[in-house]
Amino acid sequence: MKHSQLSNPKDIFERLDNGSSTTNPELPVFPDSALEPHYSVQVLAELWRLDESTIRRIFEDVPGVLRIGTERRRGGKRDYVTLRIPASIASREYQKRVVAETAKKRS
Repeated sequence: MKHSQLSNPKDIFERLDNGSSTTNPELPVFPDSALEPHYSVQVLAELWRLDESTIRRIFEDVPGVLRIGTERRRGGKRDYVTLRIPASIASREYQKRVVAETAKKRS
């Protein structure tokens, strides 16, 4: 499978939400988050038009998010942790917030 087939976030999120893709039926269903596309904080910030610090706060403690780097460094130095967010988790967190806002408006 070519990387370009997985590079369109709309196709990926559609595939994960619906279980199939109308735009590209050859896209696989990802049963394991290790094999699905992962997004950096910067990419999700651009897609969602939010600040990187907001994306980092949303996903820093979400189970299933890949954390790469040194945590709890010695000597009082700052921790450097890179987050990689699986497409399914990004979609799930996005839907939680969309539903929550819609429900608030109806109340």
